[in-house]
This record gives sequence, C-alpha cells and structure tokens, in this order.
Amino acid sequence: MKAALILAAIATATHAKVASSVLRALEVDGATDVFVRFADSPLESGEIAEGATRQEVFEILSERTEEASKSIDDVTKGLETKTLWIVPGTFIKAADQATVDKLAQHRGIKTIEHLPEISLDPVLTQTTADATAAANATIQWGVQTVGAPDVWKHFDGKGVVIGSIDTGARYTHELIKDSWRADRGWYDPYDHSAFPEDFDGHGTHTIGTMTGKNGFGVAPGAQWISCRGLYKGTGTSQALLDAKTLQVAGNGECLDAFRDGDKFGLHTYACDATNGNQKWIIDAADHKIKHATHNNLCLDVDPTNPTHAAQVWECHNWNTNQWIDAVAY
Repeated sequence: MKAALILAAIATATHAKVASSVLRALEVDGATDVFVRFADSPLESGEIAEGATRQEVFEILSERTEEASKSIDDVTKGLETKTLWIVPGTFIKAADQATVDKLAQHRGIKTIEHLPEISLDPVLTQTTADATAAANATIQWGVQTVGAPDVWKHFDGKGVVIGSIDTGARYTHELIKDSWRADRGWYDPYDHSAFPEDFDGHGTHTIGTMTGKNGFGVAPGAQWISCRGLYKGTGTSQALLDAKTLQVAGNGECLDAFRDGDKFGLHTYACDATNGNQKWIIDAADHKIKHATHNNLCLDVDPTNPTHAAQVWECHNWNTNQWIDAVAY
C-alpha cells in the first residue's frame, strides 16, 4: 500500500510539471511545440550577485543552461530545439506524448509549457488638428511635463544607447534617423530584414519619444538600436526572448544558421555557447566549414551575388563554392 502511494505521488508530481494546455494539445494533435523550463535557475537561487556585470550574468547563465541542455539531449535527439539562457530553457518543436513524459520525469526540468503570443493594442491616432498642433510645438507637452528640457543643459543622453524591443523602427524617419546606431543596431527574427522597418508604427513612436530630435524626445543626444519583437500586431514569446538575448549578450556576433521554413538561412547573431545554430566544424582536409548541428549543411559562397555573400547549402564534394580555408591569425 505504501509503495502504491509513493508511486502515485511521483506520478502526480510529474504530471504537475506539464501545463494543461500542453496536455490538451497532445490529446487533440498528438504533438505540440513546447518550452521546457530548467529547474534551479541561477536567477532564482541568488547565485548571481547584485551588481554583477552584464558579462558575468551572461557567463553564469549560459554555462548553467548549456549543462542543463546537454542533460536532456538523449530525450530530444532528432527533434528541432533551441536553447535560451536568458530564461533558462529549451524550445522543442513537435514534441509528442512520449517525449513530454520523459521530460516530465527529468529532475532538471521545472515545467513544460506553452509560452503565450503577445498582442499589441491598436496604436492611437490623432485628429488632423491635433497632429498639426503637435508638429508646430517647439517642445512636446510630454517632454515639458517630465522636466526633460531642464536637464538637457547638464545631460541629454549623449553616450547612452537605448535598446527598443517593439514593432521595429522606420529608421528613415526624420526625428530618429540621425540617432540610429547602425553597428549591431537591428534584429528581425520574422523577416530577417537588413534595415529597420516598422509596419505598425508603435516602435517608431516610442523611439521618437526616447531619442527624437526637435523637442520630441526626452534624450535627444542618445542613440537607439531596435529588435522587432512584435510583427503586425502580435509577437511570439520566442521572438521576444531572442530579441532580449541579443541586446543583453553584448559579447560579439557569430555566424548563425537558422531554419527558415523548409530551408536554411544564414546571419550573424549574438554569440551564445548554448545556441546550436552557431556550432561549426572546420574540415581542413576537405576545405569545408560544416555545421555541427544541422546535418549535411556547409558554409557556401553564392556565385550569383556580386558581393560573394556567404550562405549555407547542402554539402557536396564537387561544389567549389564550399572550398573555404580557415586561417588563424
């Protein structure tokens, strides 16, 4: 009787790790995308000291997250995964009931859940009269109200870089075009666009409130960078976390091969030891740089592009576009 009660308690505890929405999705569809949150996060245990530098936070979280991720490799083998250190856990595509059951029994797993999709409230619009009055004002009423002009003679934000995670930014906008920091200044996890853009207007507006010139921004001397966390009114939790990871890491960028539908794309992204998309193998004998995570994928130079841009392509011995030598300096 006692053994039966112990087994029942274990089963209940294991089941409690799995969100009801995940259980329902498995019942209906047989498989579902999940986020597996690791237990014993340094953020919750107090392991990261107050006042720790950004680099120290990155190193502690990324190291612990990589260890936790490796501990479930045998369960997730063959599945598409993406591990994050900023919220220690792993996104898993199309996890079935057997996979979820195994993960729930793992001591290093705290929860198995669906992360929400975020919706943006509609952007408020002004009447033509209000918009004209605002445009004619020397300093906007909100900037006046918080007392920003009184501070500008001492400090106007110069030397500060403000990070925006929003709907993007129209970087050609008259009020903010001069304050965009182009170096590592834009990330778009949805369309992977090369330059900042904004289909909703919200991000452009908020950046203008922060750094806009001509009396529109509270810190007109500051620069801005932007990540598109929301796309046409909504945003996935994964995109928002990717954006925050990029802005917090600040430790350089690495070649990152990402899955884009039924093909792969290549871009640079914040270096992250836990990111499988950034793991490469230098095959000196074949003069190839092969991807360590994505099977049979090689770094390739596009011969049709006049700039000879790098891309990723299926590995072929006869493909001279993939004959690349890595030289140490």
